[in-house]
Amino acid sequence: MSVEWRGNIQNGKKKKTDLTPFFQHVLRLKHVKRAGWISRAQISNPESVADHSYSMCAISMALSDMLGLNTERVMKMAILHDLPESIIGDFVPGEVTKKKKRAEENNAIEIILQSIPPCLRSYYIGIWLEYLLNKTDIARLVHTVDKLEMALQARQYVIEGYPEHLLAQFLDFPKKYMMDNKHEIISQIQNTLKPRRPNRRMQYFTALKIGEKRVKAAQDVLTKYTGHAMPALALKDNKDNKWEPVGEENLFAVVKEASGYMIAICDKNGVAKSIAQWFIEDTKNEIIAKIKAEQNMIEYLGKLSLPI
Repeated sequence: MSVEWRGNIQNGKKKKTDLTPFFQHVLRLKHVKRAGWISRAQISNPESVADHSYSMCAISMALSDMLGLNTERVMKMAILHDLPESIIGDFVPGEVTKKKKRAEENNAIEIILQSIPPCLRSYYIGIWLEYLLNKTDIARLVHTVDKLEMALQARQYVIEGYPEHLLAQFLDFPKKYMMDNKHEIISQIQNTLKPRRPNRRMQYFTALKIGEKRVKAAQDVLTKYTGHAMPALALKDNKDNKWEPVGEENLFAVVKEASGYMIAICDKNGVAKSIAQWFIEDTKNEIIAKIKAEQNMIEYLGKLSLPI
């Protein structure tokens, strides 16, 4: 995707610039999942790095304008700060040393910006280095918003029904990322980060909505192999008197009944999300073989929770 740009002139003639590699790196961020949600909060399908970066840009825009900073530079820095992850992926803190991470990020940003015209490349590299040094008000704001957005997303996950005890670590906004006292708005936002517990009625409907989506997904999978799967349980029992959706992971289970075999798709706790019944043994074996081969699904061998 070559373009002519008036700022890229050699020997009195405009030189074409192929921006395709840069565009591809930007698009790749849509498919890089934020690793901390997976490894530390057990969220199997979390936001992408691109999701995080967009939220950061919007939050940074508003805060920068309110604080009287150079918002254009703030937003460019927010866009650039995670671009290297399109090459190196999203490291969980502690996964690699800071020195190694910094080296890999610097190498990646050089590769990503290689197709940008040289004068712009130098400009963007300057913004990148300013972010790394974290000495200016602009850089400190972007670093702060990086952690702030993470905490806000954790709060949202709690509201949606994900386990609060796993997300608490993300809600504790690190004090070292706080701005100077003159930026009181950051402190005010921090004080509202702990999720307000929804009332029981709201919690029920939030959990039910999530659970119903997981039930429908499981039912679609089971119907593909049986032809007549039925929905089962969208919510699971909780001794803490708190509504929780059925888990998002899929396992299969087999139950022998008087009228034949029942096949179920359940979560890791054995809560059935979808069931199909009345199979003879040979048919049951054929279905299970296909599910194992095509879905890479493992069998749940514990006690199954079924609709009454």
